[in-house]
Amino acid sequence: MDQKDNSFYKLISFSNSSLLAANDVKVCLNGKNSECDLKGLYFTTLNSQFNTHVVVEHNVPYTRSNQYFKGILSDNSRAVFSGKIYVERDAQKSYAEQKDLNLVMSKGAEIDTKPGLEIYADDVECYHGATAGHVDESTLYYMMTRGIDKKSATQMLVNGFATEIINEITDEKLRSFAQKQSDNILPSLSFDL
Repeated sequence: MDQKDNSFYKLISFSNSSLLAANDVKVCLNGKNSECDLKGLYFTTLNSQFNTHVVVEHNVPYTRSNQYFKGILSDNSRAVFSGKIYVERDAQKSYAEQKDLNLVMSKGAEIDTKPGLEIYADDVECYHGATAGHVDESTLYYMMTRGIDKKSATQMLVNGFATEIINEITDEKLRSFAQKQSDNILPSLSFDL
C-alpha cells in the first residue's frame, strides 16, 4: 500500500487455521499526515502454521501507524509474527506503535514473535511490544467459584480476548461472520496446560 498526503488506510485481518497460511502486509507512508491502522486476529489449531509479516515504512514527516495483532494458539500449532517499523531520517514527528499479543492454550503450541524498530529520525514516538501467555489462573478460579465450569470459563476468557479485534470490523456482515467463525473455533481448542 502506497499512501499519499492525508490518506488513511485501515486493515483488519482474520485467520482461522488452515494447514499453512501467511499474511504479508507492507505499507509505505509516503505522504504527510498519512496514517495506517493494521489489526489482525489469528487462530491456530492442530498442526497448522500461520505467519504474519508486517512492514510499515514512515518515509516522510508527520505520519502515524498502529499495528495490533492477537493470536490464539492450540494443539501443536505454530505462529510467527514478524513486524517492522521503519522510520526514514527525514520522517520527523512520526508516531508508530506495534503490539503482538498471544494466548498459548496448550503445551505443544508455539509462538515466535519478532517486533522490530529501525529508526533513523530523532524526533519521533515509536513503541513496540509482544506477549505470549496463558489464560489467567486467578480469573479462571474466580469464574469457577461462581459456578462456571473450567472449559466454559476458559472459552469465555478467550472469546473476550478475540472480541476486541472482531469488534473493530465496521461492516456488520463481516463482523458477524468473523464472530461466528470465532464461536465455531472455540469449542475445538484444546486447553491442556
